[in-house]
Amino acid sequence: MSDGQAVSVQTQQEAPTEPLSIRDGSTVEPGAAGSVTERDRIGGEGTGSIDTGGEPAETDSGSDTTTDSTTSGLAVAEINADAEGRDGENLNDEYVVFENSGTETLDLSGWTVADDADHTYTIPDGVMLAPGATVTLYTGSGTATDSELYWGSGSPIWNNDGDTVIVTTNEGDRVLEESY
Repeated sequence: MSDGQAVSVQTQQEAPTEPLSIRDGSTVEPGAAGSVTERDRIGGEGTGSIDTGGEPAETDSGSDTTTDSTTSGLAVAEINADAEGRDGENLNDEYVVFENSGTETLDLSGWTVADDADHTYTIPDGVMLAPGATVTLYTGSGTATDSELYWGSGSPIWNNDGDTVIVTTNEGDRVLEESY
């Protein structure tokens, strides 16, 4: 690997990782259906897209983004990194919209949203996202609702010239990584 490159280890099922115990894991037949989950990332800065084997879906946000579906069904529907006017004076016009593109309700309690600089927001307990529903995470402050969350940051989070939205479950599994 050259400097900055990474290898993503992805599987359809949990498997033993010790070299001699790998053969003890259950097999997945070629062509089997099922989503792929990243199990480990070796090297790099952790900013590459995770290839989940699905086709990226286009967004209608007006920005150049794509959506990586994962086993969770969580997707980025829109990223507005460049707030109207001065970003630091209009923090609630800087936001990320998440959508549940899956078929089951997602319990987002304790999941984290982070950027390349490791600014991290923890989703509060009780946040549920029904299939097809969206929730918007605003950088600034406000009163949370079923469809709106507020980071509470006093300064911008998302870089106007590009950044990465990283979502991790409360169990530490990275389920979404979206660069723009």
